[in-house]
Amino acid sequence: ADEILPLGNDTVPDPEMIANLLQWRRQYPDAVLTLEGRTRRPGRSYQSWPKTYGHACPEPYRVTHTFGRGELTRRAWLPAIFTHFPFGPATVMDDLWYSAAVDRTGRAIYIVPTVKGVSHLGDLPGYLHGLSRQPGWGAARDAVVAEIDRQQEGR
Repeated sequence: ADEILPLGNDTVPDPEMIANLLQWRRQYPDAVLTLEGRTRRPGRSYQSWPKTYGHACPEPYRVTHTFGRGELTRRAWLPAIFTHFPFGPATVMDDLWYSAAVDRTGRAIYIVPTVKGVSHLGDLPGYLHGLSRQPGWGAARDAVVAEIDRQQEGR
């Protein structure tokens, strides 16, 4: 299959991560596969949405949002996904926009089971030193989610 796997710049793949994703691809041919994400709870702030990590999943688990640190996506799906992605200098929090764009194409996002140190996604030094540690980050995420909702209501 012709796949892409963008990785966050603060990550390092475990030795069997890609093989693990490709193995799960056989069972989930029509979904974006990832290693970590959140499940939206309407009416609640982003930071309260439950987090799920592949190393804690005995089975694949459907989520509404990927963290944007490593998603296996078929190359052929990108034109449809990116039709719903607002490219531009003002676009921030691309993981939220990407997850919404995937949803608008009718595709699901699944976290696949992993083993830390074997098939998961490791963190480089400096992980969690970026925007997520800035004051107001949670409110900014909620504002982006609200903007995504406004745009989807207007479709």
